[in-house]
Parts: sequence; structure tokens; C-alpha cells
Amino acid sequence: MSAYRFLVIENSEMSIKIITDILATAGWSDVCVARSSLEALTILGLVKDTEIPATEIDLVLTSLVMADLDGIELCKRIKSAPRYKNVPVVMITSSEDREVQEAAFQAGIQDYILKPFNSVFIVPRLKAALQLKDELEARRRREKKLERHNRNLVNELEIAQQLQKNLLPAALESNQVSISGCYLPIGFLGGDLYYWECLSDGKIGVVMLDVMGHGTAASMIGMYLRSILPTLLKEADNAKDFIAKLNATMLGFNEQVQQGEYYCTAFCLLLDTVNKTAEYVNAGSPPVAFFEGAKVRWLEEGCPPVGMFPQLPIKSELFRYDQGSKILIYSDGIEALFSEKRLKMEYLLNYIQMYGRKEASTAAVIEKFTDFIRAFPRDDDISFVYIDFLEEREL
Repeated sequence: MSAYRFLVIENSEMSIKIITDILATAGWSDVCVARSSLEALTILGLVKDTEIPATEIDLVLTSLVMADLDGIELCKRIKSAPRYKNVPVVMITSSEDREVQEAAFQAGIQDYILKPFNSVFIVPRLKAALQLKDELEARRRREKKLERHNRNLVNELEIAQQLQKNLLPAALESNQVSISGCYLPIGFLGGDLYYWECLSDGKIGVVMLDVMGHGTAASMIGMYLRSILPTLLKEADNAKDFIAKLNATMLGFNEQVQQGEYYCTAFCLLLDTVNKTAEYVNAGSPPVAFFEGAKVRWLEEGCPPVGMFPQLPIKSELFRYDQGSKILIYSDGIEALFSEKRLKMEYLLNYIQMYGRKEASTAAVIEKFTDFIRAFPRDDDISFVYIDFLEEREL
């Protein structure tokens, strides 16, 4: 039998002898005896201004009737101490008064033993009390372990979150174009990603990806794709070629994993700031808004999401832009949010146009729109990229 330490609080020597004999017969020989409530509190380390260290106790057996402090009040004192929260207190009494028993249970006793003592009833009830104590303490240890694990996991996720944010590009400001973006995951990590890079001969590549799902797996796939985007953009002959290469990359990734097939939506935009043209492919992303003065044209030409089919029927579109034109690229989280709130996409367009006229930079427009989006509870990651084609100016 496991080693337990008992505290018997009783002012009757005969009762002490009977109880200790019963405990010893059951295999419990580690017994402390207190003949008053004050002595019991001292043993438990619950008396102020005393240098006597507390004794570890696994179960308390206390008489209801004590000279200085009755068993009910003593139980309240014991249970008020956090370290004795799970230590069972069993009352010893000859009273079968229901009001007394109710008051004892309200004070925190776990069980009671009636005099005269009968070992046939006492030992099983003490075993049951100790078993419950052990289970409570085991649960507390599991909860602490889980709490430490969760705390470590949160710390690791915060680091991963910061790394994911660090992979997003800084705002691009030139004398011809201004590009800014914002990423709002619903958790620590998400599957949205945007990227832009200045290429050769005045060309700029802009990409937005949305990997299926949320959380760690989607974010890790996104980070992997982010690591190869610079190479894909530099090696691609055009937007169609970029999407084809990205599709081949996702198909190759799916061959390496066993959990299922992953795919992502993508929007690739290649800007030629010398000739003021733009080529794009929309691979399953929401329609992208191209603002030409007061008019809005939706950029939808493309193909299904990448990673689903070996051969994609990719279509691209080439168009010209003028200074003052603007482009808004956004993930499907925006569509889902607006649909849930019963807002039409025209609201978004009007919002962007209004602040696009007022604010001096795309970063300021993005900040205003981000504040607007944060006001709503969301069920999906949200990303958006805002591009403003500027009149040529000296920086």
C-alpha cells in the first residue's frame, strides 16, 4: 500500500488508540496525533508567527467536538489554505444530526465516520478519500504540464509569427509606383502571403498567394513558397510562365507529403514601368480591382488554383495603365467577411477610392483600411495589396 501520512485530531485517548490501531492494521503507520485544534494547526503550519515547519499530510481525521475549536471551524481553516485544497478531511462524530452533517460538508469535509468505530466501514472510506486525492493531484500535475507545454507552444508560435511577418516585403516607393500591403491572420499563423520585387529593365513582380487551410501547415507551405518566389519571378518569361512554374512546384510538393494534396490560389502581376503595361494571371483568387479614374475593371483572367492539375489552361491578360490608376489585390477572407456582414464589394471600392484621393501614400491607405477591417470578428486570414501608379516625381 502506498505510504500516506495521516493527521488524527482527537482529544479522547481511547479514540486515538482505536483509530491508530485501525490505520496500522490497514498498513498505514505514519500517523501524527494532535489533541487540540491549535496543535493540529501548528502541525499543518497554519499558525502565524511560528517557526515550526509544516508537516506534509495526506489525510486529516478530526473529531467534531474539540475543546478549543470544533471540527467544522477547524475544517474551514484547513481548507482556506491553498496547499490543503485537495487534502481530504474526514470527520469523526457520534452525531447523526443532519444539520450538523450538512454544515460539516459545507465546511469542506469529504466524508464522516460515526462512533463507535467499525474498521469494516472506516478503511474503505479512507481508501476512497485517498484515491480521490491522488486523482486530483495527478490531474493538477497534468494541468501544470499542459500549461507549461501550452506556454512553450505559444512562445514558439510567436517566434514563427514574427518570422512570417519578417518575410513580407517592406512598402515599395519609387517615382513611378507605390506598393503597400497588410496581412491579418486569424491566429498566430496563416496561409496568406504577398510579395513584390523589382526586376530588370523597370519591371516589378507582385504576387499574392493563399494556401488552403489555416494554421501551422498552411503557414509553413507559404513560407516555403516565399523562399522560392524570387527565383520564380526572375526565371519566368511572363506571368503565364510564372504560374506554370508555381504549379509544378506545388505538384512536386504534393508528391512528397502523405497527408493530402495542397493547393493555393495565386495572383501574379508583372508591371512594366517603362512601357506602362501590366500582365497578370488570376489563378483562383478573387477578382482584382483595377481603378481607372472613376471606373473599376475586374482582373479575372487566369486559371484554377495551382497544385490541383498537372496541366493548367492558363490565360493571361496584358493591359495599359496611366498615372493615377490604382490596383487592389485581396484574399478571399475579404469576400467572406463582406458576405457575412452583408456588405457589397462596392463599399470596399468606395472606401479605397475615398482614401486613395485623401492620403499621400499607399501605406496610409492600407493603415486606414486595416483599422476598418480590425473592427470586425473574422473567420479567415485576410491580406490585401494596394498599388498606386504615381505621376513621375523626385523622391
